[in-house]
Amino acid sequence: MNKNFNIENETEELDGIQDPISEPLSDEELDLLRQSIDAQKVDRSRLAHYDNSDKAKAIRYAKKNILFVSIVAISVICIAVILIFGIVFAVRYAKSKPNTDDFVIYIGEETYIEEYDFAMREDSLYIDMRKVAIEGDLIVSGTKSTASFSTPGGQYLSFEDGSDLAIINGNKVEMGGFAEISEEFCMVPYKFLSNVLDIDGNGLRISYNSRDNTVEVKRRYNKIDGKQVFLDVFFSADDFEVITEPIDPDTLYKYNIDITPYLDSIKSEALLLVNKDKENYLGSTYTPSDLVYLECQTRDPLRDWEFQLCSDAANALYAMMLEMEQAGFTEIKITSAYRPYSYQESLFNSYVAEYKRNYGMSQAQAEAEAEKTSARPGSSEHQSGLCVDFVTDEYPKLTEEFERSEEFKWLSANAYKFGFILRYPREKEDITGYSYEPWHYRFVGREAATEIYNSGISLEEYLEDTES
Repeated sequence: MNKNFNIENETEELDGIQDPISEPLSDEELDLLRQSIDAQKVDRSRLAHYDNSDKAKAIRYAKKNILFVSIVAISVICIAVILIFGIVFAVRYAKSKPNTDDFVIYIGEETYIEEYDFAMREDSLYIDMRKVAIEGDLIVSGTKSTASFSTPGGQYLSFEDGSDLAIINGNKVEMGGFAEISEEFCMVPYKFLSNVLDIDGNGLRISYNSRDNTVEVKRRYNKIDGKQVFLDVFFSADDFEVITEPIDPDTLYKYNIDITPYLDSIKSEALLLVNKDKENYLGSTYTPSDLVYLECQTRDPLRDWEFQLCSDAANALYAMMLEMEQAGFTEIKITSAYRPYSYQESLFNSYVAEYKRNYGMSQAQAEAEAEKTSARPGSSEHQSGLCVDFVTDEYPKLTEEFERSEEFKWLSANAYKFGFILRYPREKEDITGYSYEPWHYRFVGREAATEIYNSGISLEEYLEDTES
């Protein structure tokens, strides 16, 4: 194929084609064109401004996709509501969640740290009563499974390991928890202890701050002449319902030894009253018919008749001394027991002679002075064969210093279980006729001893109440 062609010929052919717009339009055509252009003209000032921002695009999109946007909006609202409720719940949970930090226990001037898991039992705070007793100057006694806390005034609070019951001054009540007792601690519910102590005028105050897990035990006091005078500590069962079902009396007493061989003697009654009232004097010929020699530890005897007691009193005393030995008290001794009328007469007359000789007193003055520390013949309990005087290696003399001994503290809290009472208590001098003698204990039998111990009264008051 011949690809060559004549350019000049092609140009001539193109020149022969007429230009469509080279001819002028007629007037009629121009008029039609003008009308067409006018019809297409728009007043652009009246047109809305075309917004091309992201917000406008989103609105236009939403109008075109109403269903999808509605679903998204509802989902967002639901998520927001869930988040709000979650935050509220988390805040409330955080506020209600217990503080699990270890407890700080302030008792008087001492501070103790108690592990949280040890102090909390079944979501309840427990307190070591042995530590509370230190601040309250309480007398602590008991066995490996029991614990008793007594005030100098004779009130007491007792617990048994694993029991939900406590005894408040003889009243059996529910604690709302179980006691846990060992030789090192006595854990009891804080709420129970607070109810026992939270009384106007009580000498102990106990408080608990759950926010920072602190417990504070303090003595209350009054200021008299610029000096702190501590208030007496006492226990109250007023906020509790006392259990009234019949209770076996023997279950209220706990012993470390086998008490069976001595129980009949301990429960026997010996309410003979001997005091300075002449109607209660024993005659010069009075001698108990059942005197037996003591088998317990005594000081060396100086006279043939020394260290005898009535049979039941002797058995009860022997059991009590065995119990004390079990508790670790091995240095306590009997220094005086039965005394015949003749010995008491000789002893009293020797005091009278000493006052007359050394102080130039008359017979009447000397007898009055001697009677402050010694009984007139016939008015001494020792002639009854029902009482004993205690001494220890550390406190070998019959003085008030004996009350400092641990042996005295034990006797104060436990002697009643064996039928013995502190015969001449403090602040009962006007009733008994004798000054306070912490070393002098009298056998009366367990039932009477328990009532006297619980009520804090003297033998004279007890006998008066039983007779009326």
